Amino acid sequence: MTSGDSENHDEMQAAAILIDGLKGPELSIRVTATQGLLKIGAALGPERTRDELLPFLAQTIEDDDEVLKALAQVLGDMLDVVGGAKHVTSLLPLLEVLAASDERSIREEGVRSIQKLTTSSSELLPERKAELAVSELLP
Repeated sequence: MTSGDSENHDEMQAAAILIDGLKGPELSIRVTATQGLLKIGAALGPERTRDELLPFLAQTIEDDDEVLKALAQVLGDMLDVVGGAKHVTSLLPLLEVLAASDERSIREEGVRSIQKLTTSSSELLPERKAELAVSELLP
């Protein structure tokens, strides 16, 4: 096993532990695992993150407020792990739900993440800036 293979194996193992934590019964472990979504996404790669991780997260949207707040925070930093600005829309359905939450702290974090993604995407894809206005991202 080469050094690169070993590092990839270690990343996948760490991601597997975090994924298990997302499903666990203990709140603090779910929050910690949610905060590690960037590591999970990096280990899975952009396509699997979009096709598998994000739909899984959408199923957990009924979780405790602490987990949802952590999710709202981390989604704003996941642009690179979903494949860059051209895939920003893969993050929006989750963020739209979080930004519409009854819980103020979750709603605020969701909106902050949408704004962050909008700014990042418009800088990366200036020709699409008008399409990525916050008013167009939210229903």
